[in-house]
Amino acid sequence: MQVIADAHGSGRDPVEVRRDFGRKALAARTMGAEAAFALVEQFLGAPRGRDWPEAYFACTAVDADNGAFRILDCASGADLVASVAASCAVPGMFPPTFVQGRRYIDGGFRSFTNADLATGHDIVVVIAVQTARAPVHIAGQLEREVAGLRADGAAVVLITPDATAESAMGPNLMDFERQADAARAGIAQATREAAAVASAWN
Repeated sequence: MQVIADAHGSGRDPVEVRRDFGRKALAARTMGAEAAFALVEQFLGAPRGRDWPEAYFACTAVDADNGAFRILDCASGADLVASVAASCAVPGMFPPTFVQGRRYIDGGFRSFTNADLATGHDIVVVIAVQTARAPVHIAGQLEREVAGLRADGAAVVLITPDATAESAMGPNLMDFERQADAARAGIAQATREAAAVASAWN
C-alpha cells in the first residue's frame, strides 16, 4: 500500500504511474496464471466461464502495457473469472491476466476504491478496506471521491474497518494467515453497520 501511495502522491501523470506498475508486474515472478484462476474459481464457487450475475457487477483493471483504466462487466463481453482475476492481480503476487487479448493488473492502481464510478446514483455505499494507517494520499483520494459523490447529490454511507477489524487485519492486508480473524471481525462489524445501510436504502 505504501508503494502505491507514494506513486500516487508523486505528482506524476497517473497513467504513467500505472504504466510503470504494469511494467514491474510483467517482469515479476509470481504464481502461474492457472493457479491464479484456480483461486478465483474457488472464491466464486464456479468454473471458468460462469455467467455474470443478474445484478449489475463490475471489476476494475489497469492495462499493464499502457496504463489505461478499464471497467470489466457483462457488457464488455469479457469472461467473469478472467475479469475477477485481473482485478485482483496485485503486481509481484499475482500474474497480469489476459482479458480479450490484453494483459491487466489490479484496478486499485487507479484508486483503492474507485468510488467515483458511482457518480450519478442516488444512494452509494462505499466499503473501503482502508484503515486509519492508510497513507495520506490514499486517505485523501477516498475523501475526494466521497465528497464528489455527495456534491453530486448522492446519499453516501462510508464504511471503513473499525478498531477491532483493523487490529485483526494487521498492517499487511495480504497476510493470508490473518484471513479467519479478519473475516470474523468483518462479520461482527457488518452486523453493527447494517442499520446505517438499511437507513440509507430506505
